[in-house]
Amino acid sequence: MDDKFYSKYNKYISSSRWKKMRSKFINNNNTTEPGGLFDNPISCYRCDNCGLNWPKEMMEVHHTHYRKPFGEETRDDVLVVCKKCHPKVDEIRAQQGRARGQAALDEAIYYSGFETWITKRYGEDAIDDYRDSEIEHERFQDFLERNEESDSW
Repeated sequence: MDDKFYSKYNKYISSSRWKKMRSKFINNNNTTEPGGLFDNPISCYRCDNCGLNWPKEMMEVHHTHYRKPFGEETRDDVLVVCKKCHPKVDEIRAQQGRARGQAALDEAIYYSGFETWITKRYGEDAIDDYRDSEIEHERFQDFLERNEESDSW
């Protein structure tokens, strides 16, 4: 993510709009337990990650993704987590982002190779005719496998 994103993110996170949403998300995870001092109920908040109950000041809200514009998050877009779990779920989101990036790169490399292969087999304008052809994709896969085998020698 770039500096422009982080600038917008930091501005949003410090806004009153986010603070209200954050508070709403956390309050919806309230689990009041009996047995406090003098049998007063203890107000706790459940962490979506570890499942443990924590005091409100230990709770934070984690964005699971940033696909929606800031301020349009729903409960499905966030996790209410304790301060101990927040770094863990941040790392999980980062790993998932890296995996999605790698998958997109692998797919781009595959389709670039496929288009080159089709062009060499059938000519410059052939890709539109063969882009969705299952048999051509199978033939291309066979070609790739044969090349891998010959490269390992």
